[in-house]
Amino acid sequence: MTVLYLICAASGWGGLGYLIWSSRQRWTPTRVALLAAFGFLAATMTLWAVSLIVDINTALGLNEVARLGAHLCVMGIVATASYGLHHLAYSPEVARIRSRRRIVGASAGALLLIAIYTLTLRLHPPVQLNVESARHLEVTGYLTVFLTACAWCAVDVTRLLWRLADVTRHPWMLRGLHTAAVGTGCGVVYVISKVGYVVGYWLRLDPHGEHQSTAILLTLGSVLFAVGMTMPKWGPGIDATRRWGVRLRYYQQLWPLWRDLTATMPNLVLAGGRQHRRWLTRGLGFALQRRMAEIADGRRALRTHVDPQVTIDARHHGQAAGLTGQALDAYVVAIRIRVALDALAAGHEPTGNADPLYDPDGDYDIQLAWLAQVADTYRRLPRTASADGVLAPAR
Repeated sequence: MTVLYLICAASGWGGLGYLIWSSRQRWTPTRVALLAAFGFLAATMTLWAVSLIVDINTALGLNEVARLGAHLCVMGIVATASYGLHHLAYSPEVARIRSRRRIVGASAGALLLIAIYTLTLRLHPPVQLNVESARHLEVTGYLTVFLTACAWCAVDVTRLLWRLADVTRHPWMLRGLHTAAVGTGCGVVYVISKVGYVVGYWLRLDPHGEHQSTAILLTLGSVLFAVGMTMPKWGPGIDATRRWGVRLRYYQQLWPLWRDLTATMPNLVLAGGRQHRRWLTRGLGFALQRRMAEIADGRRALRTHVDPQVTIDARHHGQAAGLTGQALDAYVVAIRIRVALDALAAGHEPTGNADPLYDPDGDYDIQLAWLAQVADTYRRLPRTASADGVLAPAR
């Protein structure tokens, strides 16, 4: 179980460090409160690591003092998380009133825990502040205060997270709030489980598995909460990485078409250097725009080198092959480019006709995807023409 608690502690300390780093010194009371909540969460899980609890108790010579410290940190979570989330979910006036109540309640709960803890020190033999010693009234009272605070915090924070999720329009903020809400929901299950064990010990059933279920629920809840609360910060980076990967693939797909165009018409190249390598990882945005612009210039230059009959025949061939919609248009454009390049390389004179470019309407990403589809179709065309001068579609 120590490993699971250390995972909880690592998620808490990691989330705290990441939020401090991402804050960039933009400190507000709300941000500081949420950072403090992460700190209390990490400290709680660190103290709950079994070996550490034993070491601290032995060093201080006080029974269960480390567990008391962990439970007091939970009271800190109640106060700081409620303060921060209420100021995000409500107007300053309403948030101030609501958060003040929770801070007062958490402080009162902390004082009660300390008071009851001093009473347990007089018990012989020493007792644990856990369900195993629940038959002692002092321990039952202690657990009642602690679990009430946990339930209050878990339900309150879960409700606030869902309230914030209902009004946000940022996709990663929405995902993060939902994830964090599931994490705090694990806290509700933890409280219900703990109450069940207390009742079981009072009924002298001596139920087993409390340590395992507690560790699993706390680990799951802590990790989900840490991931969810930090997700709005790192989530957009995933979208950016995904877009970069898609554009890198498009850049490589455009290579065969760009290569043939610039080999026939070297004057199309607007800039030399690494922007025209086949494999590129740096400066991708600029290089991709260059490649698209050069291909567009090449297509415009080739318009007068294609007989209109080629377009008609290419469309018929594509339809015969079962192509429809944008796939058919991409096939027609690819055929036109291939025939025009062959005509230009053979030294044929321009036909004097200029067919439309068949480009779809849309933003940069739509145009890029379309051009990549044309390039991919062009790459798969055979190098030989059929008898009527139109290339057969690739199967």
